Parts: sequence; C-alpha cells; structure tokens
Amino acid sequence: MQEVHEYYEKTMETLACPGTDPYALGSISISAQDVEPTAYIVHADAYQLPYKGNEKAFNHHINPGYGSALVLKSIKANGTMEFYAITDRGPNGDIPTYVKNGKKMSGKFFPTPNFTPSIGIIKVDPAKHRADIISSIPLKVNGKPISGKPIPSGLTGSTNEVALDFNMKDLGTDRNGLDTEGISLDKDGNFWISDEYGPFIAKVDKKGNILEKYGPGMGLPKILADRVPNRGSEGVTVDEKGHVFALIQSPLDVDGKTAKTAKYTRIVELDPVTKETTMYAYPVDTGYKNTGAAKIGDITSIGNGQFLMIEQGKQHGEMQNLIYKVDLNGATPIPDNGDLEYGRLDGKIVPAKKELVLEGKEEIHKLRSDAEREHKERRTELQRFERRLLQKEEHLDKKSDSMEKKEDSLQRKEEEVTRMQEKIEAIHEQKMAELERISGLTYEDAKELLLNNVQSEVKHETAQMIKMLEEQAHEEAESKAREIISVAIQRCAADHVAETTVSVVSLPNDEMKGRIIGREGRNIRAIEMLTGVDLIIDDTPEAVILSCFDPIRREIACIALEKLIADGRIHPARIEEMVEKARKEINQKIREAGNRQRTKPAFTDSIRNSSRSSVGCATAPVMARMYCAILSKSPSWQALWLPNWVSMKNWLNAPA
Repeated sequence: MQEVHEYYEKTMETLACPGTDPYALGSISISAQDVEPTAYIVHADAYQLPYKGNEKAFNHHINPGYGSALVLKSIKANGTMEFYAITDRGPNGDIPTYVKNGKKMSGKFFPTPNFTPSIGIIKVDPAKHRADIISSIPLKVNGKPISGKPIPSGLTGSTNEVALDFNMKDLGTDRNGLDTEGISLDKDGNFWISDEYGPFIAKVDKKGNILEKYGPGMGLPKILADRVPNRGSEGVTVDEKGHVFALIQSPLDVDGKTAKTAKYTRIVELDPVTKETTMYAYPVDTGYKNTGAAKIGDITSIGNGQFLMIEQGKQHGEMQNLIYKVDLNGATPIPDNGDLEYGRLDGKIVPAKKELVLEGKEEIHKLRSDAEREHKERRTELQRFERRLLQKEEHLDKKSDSMEKKEDSLQRKEEEVTRMQEKIEAIHEQKMAELERISGLTYEDAKELLLNNVQSEVKHETAQMIKMLEEQAHEEAESKAREIISVAIQRCAADHVAETTVSVVSLPNDEMKGRIIGREGRNIRAIEMLTGVDLIIDDTPEAVILSCFDPIRREIACIALEKLIADGRIHPARIEEMVEKARKEINQKIREAGNRQRTKPAFTDSIRNSSRSSVGCATAPVMARMYCAILSKSPSWQALWLPNWVSMKNWLNAPA
C-alpha cells in the first residue's frame, strides 16, 4: 500500500483552475499554513503485481508502489486531477548473509523478478476521496522492458549486489537496470527520470522509451561515481530554460573517506542541447550525528534559479522532514574532483543558498494549535471588551439623559437671569439720573473732579515717600558698600584665587599616579592636550592638582579624570572618550543654568511698566529709584536680582 503524501486537493483548489498548464505550476509558491493536507491510498486494482510464491502475507498480489515521485499532468473541469507517478526498482527486501564463490555478498530479495519500473497515471477524485491508477507506461530500451535488478559488476552504477528470489536463487543482473526515484516533465512532453544506482539521468518519451541516458563518465561528471550505494539521485526537475537539475542524495564517499565528514553534497545541472554539465555545492544541515545521515529527497523548480527541496534525516534526536527553498543565483560552479568533499574549497566558493520553508506535520499542527488557542483567547477577550462597551454605552445613555435635563434647567435659569439683569440695568439708570439731578453734575463731570482730587493726593504722598527713601539710601549705601567690599576682600581674596585657578582630584592610592602618567607619559600628555589643563602629580600624596585659569576647562578635566579613576581603564583612546563625555555634561549644565536665568529680566520690565502706568511718565524714574533703594537695603536681594538692578539703574537715565 502506498500513501500519496502530497498536498493535492486543497492546494490545487486554492491555487489552480481547470485547464492549468502542469509545466507552469513550477512557479507557484505554496504555504502549508494555508493548506490542509489530505492523504489518499492509491488503488492499483488491475495493475497489481502477480505473486506466485509461498508468502501468504502478499495474498497473491503485490502493490506496484507508484509514488516514488509525482508530477502534475492535468486538472479537469470537474475538479479531478491526474498525476504522472513513477515506481522505484520494485518490491524488494534485505537478504541475510549470502556467500558466493567463498565471498560474502550484499543483496536484495525480489519477490517479483520480472518487475519493470514504470510511469503510471494516478487519477485523484476529491469528491469521492479516492485515488486510482488508470494507466501504466513501462520503461524500455530498444523496445525491451528494463528491470530493477542490479547492474553487472564493473559497469557504471554497479553496487555489486545480488538479486535473489525467496528460494535464494540468483536472478542475475541487468545492464539497463534502474532504481528510479525522480520524475519531471519538459515543455516537449518528454519525461526526465533519475536513479539511485548510477546515479543516472534519463530522457524518456511518452511511450516509455529511454531516448538518452546520462551517468558518471557518460555525460555526467565522473566524480559522481563515488556516490554512496543507493544514494544516487533521488530527485530531478526541469526549469523554465529546459535545463535538467538533479541532486545527489548524500555527500560523496571519495576514496571511501568523506561520506560522513563532507559538509556539502552536489547539485548537477545538465543542458540537454549542449550536453554541458555544471555542479554546485549544497550545504547539508549541521544537526546530524554525521553528514552521511542526510538524505536529500525530491526537488522541483520554481523558476529564476530557485528550487524547493526536501531534506530528510534524524537531527537533534528527532526524524526531520524539512522543505528548503534553494537559490543557485550567485552560486560558484565546482570542479569534477574531490576538493569539495575534502574541504579544500571551504571559503573559496559560494554554495547554494537555502531557506527553510516548511517543517514536518507535527510543526504544522503545533502552529495551527497555537494559532487556534490564540484565536480563542482573542475572541474571549473581544467578547469581554464588547460587554464592557455595552455597559459603557448604557451608562453614557443615562448620562446623556441627565445632561439633557440639566441643560433644560440651565436654559430656564439663564432666561431668568437675563430678565433680572434687564431689571437691574433699568433701576441703575434711574438711580444715576436721580443722582445727577440732586448733585447738579453730570456723570463725566463728577468722574473728572474725583480723579483730579485723587491725583493731587497721590502725587504729594509719593513725593514724600521717595524723598524719605532717597535720604535713607544715601545714608546707608556708601558705608554698607565699603563694609561689604572690605569683608569680601578679607575673607575671599586668597581662597578665590586658588578656587578659580586650581582643582584637586583625590586618588584611591599613590599607585594610581603611575597609571595616570602612563607609559613614557603618554596618558598625562593626552589629558593635558585634550583639556588644556596642567596636571601636578607629585606635590600632594593621593591627589592630583589641576591648574588652569579657565574654570570650564578645569571642570571638564576634573570630571573626566574622576570618571577615568572610577573606571580603571586609562589609555589615550579612553581619555579622549571621557573628555568628550565630560564636555557634553558641562555644556548641558550651562544650558540649564541659562534657561533658569532667562526668565528673571522680566522683573525690571514689570517695575518700569507698573511705574509708568500708576503715576505717569513724569514720576516713573522716581518710582524706579524707590525700588532700587529697597533692593539696596538687602544684599541677598542685590545678589539675586543684580542683573535687573543694573538694568533698572541704566533705565533711569533713559528719557521718559
């Protein structure tokens, strides 16, 4: 029984339509996440192989085993599909130890000795969920059917195996024998098949006649004869140019030494027109116990030098079936020798690029389960969110009704207030008219009289206050200024000079001085050159003195040196990095201080504007002098608002 493990039904329903050209399907990209795979049991029926032996398990017939490889033939209007499928060498099994002429031989049991490798047509009917073999094309050479028997010893493709029946009778050999594995179609309708023995590549017409046959030294590179037995060419495909591509199933066993160590196997390109061949390196996965465990399966062209390829084998303790997209664009041709397998071309060639497209069914099911679980969680969350939205909507409806009621109430109150205001204005006009009648003055006359009286009183009081403050300021200003200056000189002169020219950086120990100086003084020179500051090392124990008249440079050097001491890595490159960081830090602090100071001059403008608006332009300088006198009484206020005070004093002399 042979299961067809291909994405027939859903793939073609999704991607193709009736009448699709099977050759054009090579450019279709398939995502397994979008397709549910369907398995079919291929019913051979009339094409069952007759069995006349004594093994009851075969029940007088054996399934022919169509399905080593498939290629699409057509898609009918009713949804049915037809595929070309190829058998392998036929039913066979390993034999026990066989001795011939005193030598132990390896070989196979062949329960159907007359089996002919064939191309069958498989019809898949999705509606009936059935797959049937409807036709078979046996392979022939010069009109004579071939077999799956081993090739005679000494010929290309020979494995020195012995073919036996169940009675241990030697069935002989077949120089045209093939262990067919891969199949593909060209644009002319011819078949191209591959074989595990040789490896061989053969061109076959529609009637099964082998027209051309290529093998190592027979149109294919001779090095391919070093394939591991039965690890020849598992797959074959034809690209849009008509070039034939085949791959070697496992790394070559050159001189019996490289089968398990070589990093690459080979892809072979054949131009049927010019008969020229080109080989490329295919990098085998690295998860195998040894590279000989890799089995490169089928291959199909998707156009533009790109292919889909199956790599099978036990990796990381599990059997893996991986589908890779392989790109030969830019790959380097490799020579017809063992340099690739011996690693002599490592780093000198560009191998084929490979990208994982699809892992096995278990991974697909895992991804699907994860997606379904995530979908369920999101749907539950959306339902909760929907319920919350409905509750909020009901709450908003209630609030909307309440707001409408409040709006009606406010409108009624607004109308009432408007009516009351109109009444008040009417009463006010009556009162004003009555007052004008009683006083004998109009509203404007009374206003002018009141302002004149207030202005006279304010001028007199302001003049007295200003005169008093001026006299007090004159008495205290000169003596206070001398006292402040003398105290400042006594207390701060020496310290200020030291503070403005010298900074001290503490060291954890005196050994750090040597690291700061560096080999031949390179570190201290780097610090002095980058900062413009002089370093005094030996004067003070466990300390370094920084000397510079520029406080900014001195602070940058101090910060950079502290960072270097804390980090412990002191060398010119690190010094340059830390100096730059310290410079950025100082610049940031300067900008922040400037931004804080930027808003303070508004105080002067407020004094000036308020002075002129309150007492008039003529008295504004007098008011400004009053504020200055107030400030002069407090040294702390002088220090805080010194820029504004200076600006105010300069403004006093400006014309009104």
